[in-house]
Parts: sequence; structure tokens; C-alpha cells
Amino acid sequence: MVLKSLHFKHYATFFIIAFSITIYFQLGYNVERHEHAMLGLSILGLFMAYYGMLKIKLSWVLMVVAGLLFRAIFLGHYPALSQDFFRFIWDGRLLFKGVNPYLFTPNEIINSEVAILTEIQTLYVGMGSLSQGNFSNYPPIHQMPGFLAATLSGRSIFGTILILRLILILADLGILYYGRKLLGLFQMPKNTIFIYFLNPLVIIEISGNLHFEGLMVFFMLLTFYHIKQNKNMYAGLFMGISILTKLIPVLVLPLFIYRLGLKKSVQFIGITIGVIILGFGPFINLKFLMNYSQSVGLWFSNFEFNASFYYVLKHLTKYFFDVHLIEYTHLIIPALMGSVVLCLFLKKESKTIVIMKQCLLLLTAYFFISTTIHPWYIIPLVFLSCYSSHRYPIWWSLTVFLSYGAYFQTEILENPFLLVVEYGLVLSVLIYELFKDSSERLKHH
Repeated sequence: MVLKSLHFKHYATFFIIAFSITIYFQLGYNVERHEHAMLGLSILGLFMAYYGMLKIKLSWVLMVVAGLLFRAIFLGHYPALSQDFFRFIWDGRLLFKGVNPYLFTPNEIINSEVAILTEIQTLYVGMGSLSQGNFSNYPPIHQMPGFLAATLSGRSIFGTILILRLILILADLGILYYGRKLLGLFQMPKNTIFIYFLNPLVIIEISGNLHFEGLMVFFMLLTFYHIKQNKNMYAGLFMGISILTKLIPVLVLPLFIYRLGLKKSVQFIGITIGVIILGFGPFINLKFLMNYSQSVGLWFSNFEFNASFYYVLKHLTKYFFDVHLIEYTHLIIPALMGSVVLCLFLKKESKTIVIMKQCLLLLTAYFFISTTIHPWYIIPLVFLSCYSSHRYPIWWSLTVFLSYGAYFQTEILENPFLLVVEYGLVLSVLIYELFKDSSERLKHH
């Protein structure tokens, strides 16, 4: 009987990994963003295989090999689900040419009649009209892989893509290594990190579409790792670098204050701010401050995509008060997030593992009230769920792919039904898990 069980597990493992490889290859080389049926079926198949791999409980070595194989499939792939990588390459090559990427929009450069880049037309057309007309909003560490790739790959766009992809795969390996170590420090099952490492959203959006959430998460992880070991100077350093990769971790800074105490908090936050200032230092001037604040402000006042509570409030305020909500989001969102941070801070939690759970809930609240949610935004939640009993981020990492249903060949048109399905399922799981947690706490009391 045991022998039969082992044979079944062996064949099931082989089938699931082979099945996943086939679909990842299909996604990487044969599916376009507007091919909704094929994209949807592929994503559904990958998540079924992902569930199977976690359920079977493969050896950690086999899961590492599988995760690397899935990522390696994309090595020859041009990102098909997002065009952001063209802007990453553009900014990196401007830096390589000695041009500050924060001072000029691509439209300004393309119309200047100065041939800064030989391949300028390809990159300009590829990034699309939205990116063409706006200043770069990517922080300095986000720019560094593009600069390094420009240095090593010359004029080759594919060479640049390959270098960016290898950097992001290394970051994921760093998350796997230190993620397991941190789980060990918390005396939690180390293999829980494979919730992140094998997640299809993580693999597709980082290794496939070259989004830098993985690099940000790596530095955020190093922050938690050093906080747990009471190495606050290193923690401040890595928190600063994480914010210099993507700005989102700045939201969680106040949650560390009670954990560290006043004196150590001043040191930790002081180092974090110092690192941020040093990172932006080479680029700072008056024009940079104006351009960057304008670019970041656009996310609060201009862009709307795949939102949840924001869309509901938008229609309510328009219907009852004839008010355009987006004109006030630059005030409303900071006020709401300040309230959430204050509520979490007043719980006076000092355990690192609890702070990580608070970070999960805080970022979730932010994404629920945001005006724009792209699939890759959810990646930090998937990582943080490895250190929590909450599994709603895994469901969200599946349903967020429904947002690709808004992309057609010539237009972007959101489907309200898909929004209801996406957020209805996520909210149902979240409410269930919160209710379950509350019930268990009452039992213990």
C-alpha cells in the first residue's frame, strides 16, 4: 500500500511539473494579452498545478528545481502582458548616457532631435503613450539594473531583457534562501516559502514581465530578518534600499516604532531616511522635485484601473453629490492610511512576526482603497502570507489576472462583472479568515 502511494506521488509530481512547464511555455511564446480565453485557461491550469505541488508536499530540492525551471522558460521571452519593460530599459540607457531620467519625458527627448540612443524609436514606440508623456516615477535602485544592463548589453534590447531577468531571478533565489531562514527563526515550517516561490503570479510578473516587486520584496525581507536578530542598523539600511526600489514599503515604517522603542526607532528610521536621501542625492535639483512629485501624484489623481472600494465610492459620490472622487483622492487616501496605521500602532505589538502580519493587513487596506491595481502589485502580499495564517493573497494572486480581461487589441475596457468576481472572492476569503481568527482568539480567552 505504501509502495503504491509512493508510485502515485512520483507520477503525480512528474505530471504536475511537466504540465506546468507546458503551460508556462505556451504563455511565454504563444499567448497575447488580448487573447482572453487562452490566457484565462492557462492561468487556471497553472494555479491548479500550483495547488497540487503545495498539497503533495514535494521535497524542498524538487520545489527549488521546479521553480527555477519555470523561470528559465522565460529566458528567451519578450514580455507580452506588460510594456513597462521598455521604460525600464529607456531610463537605464539614459543613465548610461549620463542623462538624468527624471528631468525629461520621453516625448521631450524624442522631439529634441538629439539622437541620444540609437534604438530610441523602438523603445519609445514600445512603451506606449501613457509612459511617453510622463516623467519617470521609478526610484534610483529600480533604475540600477537597467543601467547595469545598458553597460553590459550594448545596443541589444534582448540582451538587456536577459540581464534584467537574471537579476530578478537572483532576487527570487535570495527570497527563497533568506525566507527559509526567517521561517526557521520563527520556528515555522521552512517550506512555507514555496507559497511565494512557486506562485504563478510571482513567476509570470517578475521573471516573465520583468516587474521589480521581487527586488523590493528581497530587501524588505532582509529588513525583517535583521529586525528579528536585533541588527537595527542593517535593518534600516535594507529598508531604505527597499523603498529606493519601490516606494510602497514607506507605508509600513511606523509599525516598527513600538517593536524597537523610541531610541532604536530614531536610529532605524534615521538610517532609512539617510539611505533614501543618499539614493536620490545624485538626481536631486528643483526640477527633479517638481517632476517626481508630479509623476507620483498622477497615481492618486489621474489613473484608474482594476480598483475595488474606490470604484464603489466613485459611483456613490457621483450619484449623490455630483462629486468627482478622484479629485480628492490625494487627500482621502493619506488620511485613510494614516487612520489604519494609527489603529495598528495602538495595538503596541513588539513581535516581528506580528509586525509582518500587520504589514500584510496594512498593504491590503492600501490596495483596497487605491485607484489603480495592476496584477504585480499583489506580489508583496503573497510573500507576507508565508508568515501568516491568511491565504486570501493566494486567491487574489489568481483572481487579479481577471484584470487582463480589460485589454483588447486597440482599447482598454474594464468589465464590471470581472471586477465583482475578482474582489468578491478575495473579500469573501478575507472576511472568513478574519472571523475565524477572532473566533480562535475568543476561545483562548
